[in-house]
Amino acid sequence: MPPKSKITLTDAQKYELCVYARDHKLKSRSEYVNWIEQKWGVRVDESTITRILQTKDRRLSTEVNNPETKRHRSVTVPELELALNEFILIYQAIVVDALRILRDKCAEYSPDRIYNMDETGLFYRYVVNSSQY
Repeated sequence: MPPKSKITLTDAQKYELCVYARDHKLKSRSEYVNWIEQKWGVRVDESTITRILQTKDRRLSTEVNNPETKRHRSVTVPELELALNEFILIYQAIVVDALRILRDKCAEYSPDRIYNMDETGLFYRYVVNSSQY
């Protein structure tokens, strides 16, 4: 038997489930599972239904900003998130100029002194042993 693939509903689907649950007082979670399977062609666990419906009031009282979002990750370093957001907002209108500025700045350094920012996730939580220095 192949391993069971994990099904994650989008925010729009979760919202629609909450509306359906509010308007149709079904007796069991399995009835909601069957409704989801009939509606979207996916089968979720009853525990998923329970978890979503526990936050039904909050979900129904807030607007769905990005309906295709499936997971929400909390921000670990809010100051960094704000600084990055500000950077993007400032340079969003002048992306071409920002890339030219970045290229000019990088040209001042030899290639072995330029760090690829895509790799920062590898060392984000790395603790430096001060006895090495």
